[in-house]
Amino acid sequence: NENLGIAFDSWAWHLGGGTVESLKELGANRVCSVQLSDCREGVEVSAATEDDCILPATSTVINNVGYLQAFAEAGLDLPVAARGNPAEGKATRDALISLAQDALDKSFEDAGLPSVTRKPETFANHGNSYASNS
Repeated sequence: NENLGIAFDSWAWHLGGGTVESLKELGANRVCSVQLSDCREGVEVSAATEDDCILPATSTVINNVGYLQAFAEAGLDLPVAARGNPAEGKATRDALISLAQDALDKSFEDAGLPSVTRKPETFANHGNSYASNS
């Protein structure tokens, strides 16, 4: 149906055996939002757990670069979010936001696509300007 869109999750796509080629066959233009994740090295798909879902660009198990390029080739301008745990373990909220932004920046850079970096300190500084205007 032309009225249906896909919220693409590279982790779920990977676990389901999906590839860049299968995405192109389905039609990348059907995608309306994107979540990128990666998987720890050496983990069998059948044994993967949420603990193995790590931030994108941490390994090359999931071909996020190929997915981003497929979306770009289809002429799509989509919202893209990072999903997953830091490879090193737990992180504070601000550190996780920074790591997620770095992961997205790296994924876009590797795909040859532009990215806008927004670090937590940018939001904090912006929030302070609102507070001073109150």
